[in-house]
Amino acid sequence: MTSAHPAILALAMAMVSGWLWFERSAQAQEALPHELTFAAIPDNPLNQVGFPLIRDVYAELGIRIQVREVPPARARAMLRDQQIDGVIARPAGLNRQIPNAVPIEVPLTQLQLVAFARNDGVTGLRQGGHYRLGLLRGVTSGLDALPVEPILTNTTEQLMELLARNRIDVAVDSDLVGAYFIQRNGLKDLRIVSAPLKIMPVYHYLESRHRALVPRVRKVLERLSQNGELAARHAAFAQQLKLEDITLPVAEQLTPADLKIERHVWMGPLPTLGRRPALTP
Repeated sequence: MTSAHPAILALAMAMVSGWLWFERSAQAQEALPHELTFAAIPDNPLNQVGFPLIRDVYAELGIRIQVREVPPARARAMLRDQQIDGVIARPAGLNRQIPNAVPIEVPLTQLQLVAFARNDGVTGLRQGGHYRLGLLRGVTSGLDALPVEPILTNTTEQLMELLARNRIDVAVDSDLVGAYFIQRNGLKDLRIVSAPLKIMPVYHYLESRHRALVPRVRKVLERLSQNGELAARHAAFAQQLKLEDITLPVAEQLTPADLKIERHVWMGPLPTLGRRPALTP
């Protein structure tokens, strides 16, 4: 039996070495991080749903998460500068503002922005004229055609307190988050006074250096969406708030024309959650 030609042996060894290098590289690329840090909006009651949800999703992948509560504008800057690994949840469109924000394309929930006002101020608002508008900095500024320069706050709690103290006449924010602080702080004179002015799906985002994780995270969230667990988690939270108790009857609600605010409804797919009463017929 003759020995193999040296050139053939060299070629075979080179092929084996190349295969081993490729295999090690692939394994390195597939290696999962041990821990990720995500930003979340401070004092946001929806964190009661979002924190455990995202924690459980990544636990299935063997990844621990840490959460840093920072204001939305600061979180965007940190994500842009790769100081964090993503955000727990933000409305659709964050990736248009920050190209390195990669959405996991499974809606966690939907955000409904509504108008809040004092019960004794609705008649005056319906009559038109100038009013003082409050918004949450970095979240609700996506509304177009605003009638006045808004007063901005860092938290919804601050926004509702300004409204209760007659420092503003209208606050626009998430129906659920606003309702939570109305209930918790005993702001009995505040009401939801409009149908949704903007409706958007909400997504979890990863920073682009973790793009390889996206299919794995999406697969877990797709399962939770399909088996109803996402809907159940949000519904359990919404039921505690009793939105119907602080929402004006449909016939008495202010219209976008009353508020001089253009109404927006997201044209993409929205999650079916069954989590709150309809504000319009």
